[in-house]
Amino acid sequence: MTTIRLAGMMAFALGALFSDTTWSRVLEPGQSIAVNEPLLSEDNRYYGTLQPDGNFVVYQNYGTRRAVWSTRTVGKGAVRAMLQADGVFALLNAGNVPVWRTDSRGPYRKFAITEHGQAMVLTVTDWWTSKTGDARFKQQNALIFPFGFHFEKGRQYEQGMYGFSLQHDGNMVLKRHGAPIWASHTYGATYAYVGPGLIIGDANGERFRMKGHYKEAAPGTVLYTKLGSVAVFPDGNLVAYRATQVWSSPRDWYETN
Repeated sequence: MTTIRLAGMMAFALGALFSDTTWSRVLEPGQSIAVNEPLLSEDNRYYGTLQPDGNFVVYQNYGTRRAVWSTRTVGKGAVRAMLQADGVFALLNAGNVPVWRTDSRGPYRKFAITEHGQAMVLTVTDWWTSKTGDARFKQQNALIFPFGFHFEKGRQYEQGMYGFSLQHDGNMVLKRHGAPIWASHTYGATYAYVGPGLIIGDANGERFRMKGHYKEAAPGTVLYTKLGSVAVFPDGNLVAYRATQVWSSPRDWYETN
């Protein structure tokens, strides 16, 4: 997997991270699904679909097929389910008029079906920063390391005047014009990867893990972590991102009882 460069301070959020086929089942702004087209959860246990009767339904996709939740829009003429550019998930009729919509207006939205049987609109927020940014430089063309990215020891990942690397001595360092401005102080570490933020360790376990501010919304979903990333900005700031819930249907009743 390679790093990603995109323009704009948050343009990457829930955007290019979905270029991997693992996330082709997530709707981005402007994308839609047609009647009878399934939108699977990440673990394939649930899926959402717009039925010919105009009802959008989330179904259990294992064991006995069972409806979990619906928009209750039978007969209202919906022919397309779309995540609009404004972040609202809507059911549209033949005249592109919404017959049902979510209250999720805002930037950087994604729509998905979770492993708990929820239809969910998510966004991305920052939850950790190195606080090494220099306001004299613009926040654009970020160097992005998506979830699951493993850093090659000794290799320097460059972004303009900045370099970011897991050094041969095990220390993770961010440099500006070759001079360190942030370090993990993990001498002897043998690996570093992006999980929930940056994680660095050796054979004995973790030596460093980004710890930031965020609240886990019940019941939680793997999407909160898997839509996350770590980014180096041209101003010198190292930032960790994660997904958070904006709107959601109820969790599968059978999972809570």
